[in-house]
Amino acid sequence: MLLVEKIGLDRTMAILVIYAILALLLVWGISTAIPNLQDQILILLRNAPSYISRANSETERWLKLPILSNFHGNLEAMLSDFSARMVNYAENFSTSALSWIGTFASTVARVTVAIILTPFILFYLLRDSQKLKHSFVSALPTRFRETTVRMLSDINNQLECYVRGQVTVAIIIAIMFCIMFKIVGLRYGMTFGILAGFLNMIPYLGSFIAMVPVVIMGLVQGPTMLIKVLIIFVIEQTIEGRFVSPLVLGNKLSIHPITIMFILLTAGSLYGVWGVLLGIPIYVSVKVIVKDIFDWYRSVSNLYQDDIEIKGQKYVLNSEKMIASIEKQDLHHADKYLKKALNEDPAEVLVELAEYLESIGFLPQAQEIYEKVRFDFPEVNVNLAQIAAEDGNIEEAFLYLDAIPEESEDYLSALIVKADLYQMEGLTDVARDKLLEASQLSDDSLIIFGLAEMEFELGNFEQAIQYYAKLDNRDLLATTGVSTYERIGKSYASLGKFEAAREFLEKAIEIEYNDTIAFELATLLYDQEEYQKANFYFKQIETMSSDFEGYEYNYALSLHAEHRTEEALRMTQQGISKNAFDVQLLLLASQLSYELHDTQSAESYLKQALPLAEDNDEIVLRLSALYLEEERFDDLVALADYEVDSVLARWNIARAYQALDDEEEAFQIYQDLSKDLADNPEFLQDYAYILREFGYRDQARVTAEKYLALVPDDVNMQTFLEDY
Repeated sequence: MLLVEKIGLDRTMAILVIYAILALLLVWGISTAIPNLQDQILILLRNAPSYISRANSETERWLKLPILSNFHGNLEAMLSDFSARMVNYAENFSTSALSWIGTFASTVARVTVAIILTPFILFYLLRDSQKLKHSFVSALPTRFRETTVRMLSDINNQLECYVRGQVTVAIIIAIMFCIMFKIVGLRYGMTFGILAGFLNMIPYLGSFIAMVPVVIMGLVQGPTMLIKVLIIFVIEQTIEGRFVSPLVLGNKLSIHPITIMFILLTAGSLYGVWGVLLGIPIYVSVKVIVKDIFDWYRSVSNLYQDDIEIKGQKYVLNSEKMIASIEKQDLHHADKYLKKALNEDPAEVLVELAEYLESIGFLPQAQEIYEKVRFDFPEVNVNLAQIAAEDGNIEEAFLYLDAIPEESEDYLSALIVKADLYQMEGLTDVARDKLLEASQLSDDSLIIFGLAEMEFELGNFEQAIQYYAKLDNRDLLATTGVSTYERIGKSYASLGKFEAAREFLEKAIEIEYNDTIAFELATLLYDQEEYQKANFYFKQIETMSSDFEGYEYNYALSLHAEHRTEEALRMTQQGISKNAFDVQLLLLASQLSYELHDTQSAESYLKQALPLAEDNDEIVLRLSALYLEEERFDDLVALADYEVDSVLARWNIARAYQALDDEEEAFQIYQDLSKDLADNPEFLQDYAYILREFGYRDQARVTAEKYLALVPDDVNMQTFLEDY
């Protein structure tokens, strides 16, 4: 599941993906493997007595061989007893099968309910395991939490290694047996292979138990098959013992094989099958608990002081070795030393290591350490929250912060981080409330600054000014790079108090030049029509920060307001050289070029802007006016290819059609524009004439009357009416 989560899915989606994969495997098994396996098992059970009898006969034939003549008596007695037992067992099994079916049927309902509920229970356990662990541990006294978490984690790791390793080895062994039995032609090879894999989960004893039915079947199929079967077992044991188990299990459990054999034999004799299956897991859990108790006793008894001092030196070395490995970019050994440090280093050393790892961006490793020590050092919950927030797990971050109680000295830090998280989520009001609570606990300047910034963002400029005024400008500038004078100036400007805004912005720039502040001040002065002073600050930007983004447009406008058109054009050209896709600059450059009687450049800038603009109406209008002025009617008509919404541009196009003697196209456009331009006298004048030309005399008369209502002293239009 961790692998799926690393891809980028959250925990819930990761679980659902795994469920889907398991469901597909189950469907495949039901449709293919399981029917075949079922048939093999039923046939094997049905023929079990006869197979055992044939194996007995084959064994007796072998015993009659001259080489075994001296052992006939003992071997015959032993095998006779064994075969009698096996035949009796097989017969009893066959006869009791029907009665067992009746018992089985009575439990089907309960088993079915359990099977249906298990996936849902498992889903919620996987999803909420961390929350459950935290809830359980939080109910314990503080001094026992860290130890309990460590013990539970160690037990979980040991059991996880054991179960995962045993299941993996079992699957590999089952596949090996199925393949090899298939190759040699052993009957019921799949059944025996799966049985061997399943029994292999019983350490050391399982493989030998699995040999019994296979040897019997080998005897049934003849001596050659028996030899093949024995060779297969030798090969399997060699591969498993030398390759599979060491690679899969390794030495993670740290249990000597003799110890495992003793546990299995003792637990099996006392508790039967359940003792064999659960003996090792129980031993591993008890071992972890006993080790922790002994470590505690060693630390408080003062009887093992030399060992503790030596071990303490080792603790430091593990952390140092990890840091050294990281510096050498040897991440494999760094991970190895991290695991050792987690098990051996004092909590204080681990906290320092985690802080270092967090500072260099090793967040998963830092998180692992913080999780281990968080109950002894609750302040690291703040670090855990920040790491969770970095990964986008905002809900998890809040859970960490909620774990810090109000009476804790770390509660203030938790409030500040909560404010940051709410700010990230766009809940500025809630973030401000958290900072207000924090301000009741501390008068730290950064808290006041945070409140000021939030009020500024919320548009509460009066309140923002009050908070900014409490701060020392120079100290804050050195700490955050933000000038309170700038913020106060912008706040006053937003309130329409431009004189006060100008005063604070000038103070800010006197203390330390900043191109952003210079631009804000210059723009403010331009808006107040103080063009000379505005140009002074614009010139500062050009001289000291010529790469400052976007100042050229405002500077050009300010220069143009002083009738310094050529300088304004030069500034727009400078801006275009930095950003050839700035439509605003291109339009301004076109306008300035036109004013300087350079219509060719004016047209060129408009054509550059045309494909870049989201709304090209203004550009088309300017081009149409330019073409109409220069009587370039063909170029003007070509603008009709654009989807033009500007009524004035469309009127210019209609005029071009008239000039090209395409009266019908012109008349159609005039009719379309008649409502939009009903109050435009020039349009009404042209419209009246074209209406008369197309024979709409009454409508032409009405249009002319509308025109005269706007321009009553137009003699020509009066004459136009008199002709009617």
